[in-house]
Amino acid sequence: MTVKQVTILWVYQARYRIPISKAPPGSWVLIEGVDASITKTATLCNVDYDEDVDVFWPLQFNTLPVVKTTTEPLNPSELPKMVEGLRKISKSYPLAITKVEESREHTILGTVSYTWIPS
Repeated sequence: MTVKQVTILWVYQARYRIPISKAPPGSWVLIEGVDASITKTATLCNVDYDEDVDVFWPLQFNTLPVVKTTTEPLNPSELPKMVEGLRKISKSYPLAITKVEESREHTILGTVSYTWIPS
């Protein structure tokens, strides 16, 4: 367990992030200040909450990656920035895996999610 402080909440509106002070249950929000202690999934609660908290365990997916792509920075000096971005993808998206191949290529493996609506 880690105690972190949420520094700001945002709601995405198109390409803009709008800061908010609170969000009702079920809302999709961006949270700043807790990302360093989260890997894939986490349970967030108020530190003053007296009751037992139901922990959401990491999700178990029975899917194999169906998409594999390699990536490289346009400017070689930006390699550290790209690697940090890949770490963030791997950390925050449960169905993504990032790794470095033997050929030193950086790859992203994942699934493609879509919704099929019968006509």
